[in-house]
Amino acid sequence: MVRLGRFTERKRRLLVAVTVLLTVAAGTGIAAASGVVTLPFSGGGTTISGCYSPGGQLKVLTPGHATCPSGMAPISWNVTGPQGPTGPQGPTGPQGPQGPAGVNAAAGETCSSGEFVTGFSASGNVVCASPTTTTTASACPANSQLTFQVTGSPAGAFAGLQYWPGGTETQAVTGYPNCTVTVQEPAGVINDAPGTNGWSVVSWTGFTSASGVVQLPSCGSGSAFGTSSSPSINGTYPTCSDALDVNTSTDNFVVTAS
Repeated sequence: MVRLGRFTERKRRLLVAVTVLLTVAAGTGIAAASGVVTLPFSGGGTTISGCYSPGGQLKVLTPGHATCPSGMAPISWNVTGPQGPTGPQGPTGPQGPQGPAGVNAAAGETCSSGEFVTGFSASGNVVCASPTTTTTASACPANSQLTFQVTGSPAGAFAGLQYWPGGTETQAVTGYPNCTVTVQEPAGVINDAPGTNGWSVVSWTGFTSASGVVQLPSCGSGSAFGTSSSPSINGTYPTCSDALDVNTSTDNFVVTAS
């Protein structure tokens, strides 16, 4: 029983001494990072080498004393412990605030005579193109005016809001079935600007040129309680400040062909 008690006490003292030495070594390692003390590392800098005696004495080996004295056994320990397991993923953060409104770079821009608007560039400017279909002028009356109208549609993919349905529309001059103009109607949510695309003249037959002017939209009231909704034009895209699907908005595009 006495010998077992001594052995246990020796192990206890050895464990305490190792713990103290590890703590000192860790503190000394921090000092070494600041250029104060250099510890005797081995094994590529991953372990610290030392010696211990059965009585619990510890000794750190140095380049000048690289071997253990008689009666002491070699010992080494890792500079850093093993990496722990990956922690659980944190919760998703809250959605950020809405960004500021963009600048309407297309305000006041128009296409040259004989061209039409096909969309907007990345900087917000109007993109123009020549018509895809033209024919030699015939007996079509000069300065013929054709009025195209688009009506907002409710629900669908934009439930709760109105949107311009888009698509193309062709009209002929009254009494001249071969004198026609085809236009692209606006598409997108009426509250947004500039939407997917605005009004544009796509092609014509029997004329040498055609151009259109977007009219201010007729906005339905903003809600079932009859609140006002302000009309505006962004480039060639008609907008209403508050166009809900409880009311209907319309817009006209007047084309003059010669």
